[in-house]
Amino acid sequence: MSASHDLSDGRRSRGDPAPDPTDVQTVAELAACAHKLMRWAERSTRQVSTRAARSGESIANTTVHNLIAGKNPPQPSTLKKFLLGCDLPIDQHQPWLDALRRLQPSKPAPTEPLGGPGWIWAGAEARGHFTRRGQGRRSGAQGGNLFRGRAVALDRIETWWQSAVCPGEPLVVVGQPGSGKSAVLGQAVLLAQSAGMGSGLAMHARGATVREVVAAVARLVGQPEAIDVADLVDWLAGRGEAPVWLIALDALDEAYSRSDQAAIAEFLTELAAVPWVRVVVATRPLAPGDRYMRGGLLARLRVSGPNCANEIDLDAPEFADTGGLITFASALLTQEGVTHPGPPGRAWARYREQPE
Repeated sequence: MSASHDLSDGRRSRGDPAPDPTDVQTVAELAACAHKLMRWAERSTRQVSTRAARSGESIANTTVHNLIAGKNPPQPSTLKKFLLGCDLPIDQHQPWLDALRRLQPSKPAPTEPLGGPGWIWAGAEARGHFTRRGQGRRSGAQGGNLFRGRAVALDRIETWWQSAVCPGEPLVVVGQPGSGKSAVLGQAVLLAQSAGMGSGLAMHARGATVREVVAAVARLVGQPEAIDVADLVDWLAGRGEAPVWLIALDALDEAYSRSDQAAIAEFLTELAAVPWVRVVVATRPLAPGDRYMRGGLLARLRVSGPNCANEIDLDAPEFADTGGLITFASALLTQEGVTHPGPPGRAWARYREQPE
């Protein structure tokens, strides 16, 4: 029977457990196990694609077919979408991600020693994400820096990172979609880099699990990636005098699942209590009504109400910076300072000719 047809054989309806990928050692074995999962879920490739879309994730029918054909190991994000499309509960996803990790070729050693000076990147297209957002550009090919304004917010982040006294909690950048959270945090990272400010981690948390965040922090401080949350925090806290590590995490609200978002927030809050760690995190509140409600992301990050010392609300008058936004809009329209502004004769050229 073709893989695109319905693979139902009633296993899930009989209460059989989902296939277990724990012993998977090859790409072919992972593909075979994924095919069994489709049979367990009573899904065709098209049905997996449709079900994933209903969960807010997009995976093409052909991508599902390639995954169960075993041509190449899938990306972690692709596997996660496939598992959602098969209705596998999120708390059962980790063995699949662990199996995929075993199949990945070993990564070359980083150019800087673990725990050494400099910044490292982690998460979905992290270097490009922070660079493009931090410079107000959509494309890395454009060149130049369009970022304007937000001086108050940037000064608050720099002061937080350089504070001689440990703040004891994360600094949280919040705002509605489009308010510029990623741009502000990205610019802060670029400024810290250029100033040679400490060793740091810049992580884009879109689709990330708490394990992936822990592994990224472990890499920053020079510990094995397999270390767990409690051991990592205890090791950091017991180091005695140490250089300050800076951690910037963007898009907490886009982490893999609600449980991962909560666990990451709690991990970052524990890290921020270590005397030689400074944490800045950007997120949407993700809470209907009272954004500071108990159990919400902001509450887990120790933001208990408006005007908290550890909150930068980009929608609040103190940080909104209308003048900076107008200056940015002008620079964007005229492509001011951009190395490769685009094809000649387009709108940017007209705006430059007639700036008024």
